[in-house]
Amino acid sequence: MNWVTLEISGPTGVKFMNICAHRNIPVKDIFRVSDNLYRVKIPIREFRKNGRYIARKAGCKVHVVKKTGIGITLHKYRKRLVMWIGIPLLFLFIFYFNSVIWQIDINGGSSQTRAATRNILMEMNVRPGSFFMSFDNRELADDLLMRQQDSLCWVGVHRKGTVLEVELAAGKFYDGDPKIPLETACNVVAGKSGVITKILTTAGTNMVKVGDVVKENQVLISGTVILDDEIVTGRPQIKTHAIGEVYAIVTYTRKVPVEVSVEKRVMTGNIKKEYVLYLPGFSLKQPLFRGTDFKEYDVIYKDSFLKGPFGIREISYVETKNELKTLTEEEAVIYAEEQAVSMINDDIPDNAIVLNTSISVSDGYVTATTECVENIGVLSPIDE
Repeated sequence: MNWVTLEISGPTGVKFMNICAHRNIPVKDIFRVSDNLYRVKIPIREFRKNGRYIARKAGCKVHVVKKTGIGITLHKYRKRLVMWIGIPLLFLFIFYFNSVIWQIDINGGSSQTRAATRNILMEMNVRPGSFFMSFDNRELADDLLMRQQDSLCWVGVHRKGTVLEVELAAGKFYDGDPKIPLETACNVVAGKSGVITKILTTAGTNMVKVGDVVKENQVLISGTVILDDEIVTGRPQIKTHAIGEVYAIVTYTRKVPVEVSVEKRVMTGNIKKEYVLYLPGFSLKQPLFRGTDFKEYDVIYKDSFLKGPFGIREISYVETKNELKTLTEEEAVIYAEEQAVSMINDDIPDNAIVLNTSISVSDGYVTATTECVENIGVLSPIDE
């Protein structure tokens, strides 16, 4: 409500206030300045409507000292267009920049999983400058976990102010086949041949022991359990979902011919770069870039962000070509060794422990052999 402060002068000032009270006009902050001078506040609307009339009827004089209220303030600044436009824009600006990600903090896990998580987020267009409302935290966490289920067992995503916090927990999300539910009876069988070194059984019956040589698809932990109960005769059987880990020494072998002429993929040195400017809520590509005319090339991404939702992506197109190169005999052997070891490394699971690697050369071939310890147990449903 808007109020006006009045000074009422004259010996009949009290009569002015009595008339206001009789007409249900609010009067507040009554202050007696002297015998014939009072200071009061009444609603400005009532003063404009009846104030002068009441003063004449009471036989006193009134003088407006001050006007207060939101309406008075708005009326006072009604011609200041810059303020009326600037204040809404300021609130819109604050809301807009509070709705985008300023920083992404990734904690937990290993340095490799943190780097992989950041790359996956960029692929999903979740980056500094993205709107929080453009994705669901739970769905984003599930996607990150599913794409890294071999190295992570849990992912949490939540917002803290303008910061997106991602928590990682290292481990394996699921040690069995996710397509086989726990209600399905199954055995743990050997996914590879090897020599057993350790057995950790949670459910089921062990069918092998440490030191046994097993072949692929051999039953390691049976889901068929015999109930050894003195009361029940006939030793009844039940079928359950076998759970366990069976570690074995597995041997990997790769044989590569020694060739003096090899085709290698090399960089020509020609590079074309494209830049993308990241801004809050959208990105702006380099307007004059017309792509690349390279027949074969590699693409390298480099993202740089300041402490905020602004950044630049540098996209490098590196031209490559295949060249036929002649090697010396020694170089050919080294190249074949590198090829054989690289093939074996592709075969070995990430969680395997490498024991030793040996290289032999004979009859124009390089043979690489690696022994490692790994969990060879895989689930296999029991046929009814």
